[in-house]
Amino acid sequence: MAPNFCMLLRKHLTGAVLERAERVGEERIVKLTFSGKNDFFETEKKELYAEIMGKYSNLILVGACSTGTFTRTESL
Repeated sequence: MAPNFCMLLRKHLTGAVLERAERVGEERIVKLTFSGKNDFFETEKKELYAEIMGKYSNLILVGACSTGTFTRTESL
């Protein structure tokens, strides 16, 4: 069975299109912007931040929902 964060990424990013990849400032952070459809077939954007810090790296998924924004973090 896949880890929970991997399953969350599959749910939110399957079928999504990578629109943009950029470096955040002078930090070791990469921002990937995706556009895809939610469960109601509405277009929405999600961002996946990769904080590259050697063995202390993190992935942060940020997106919008009806109640505001959601954020999910996973240490690699």
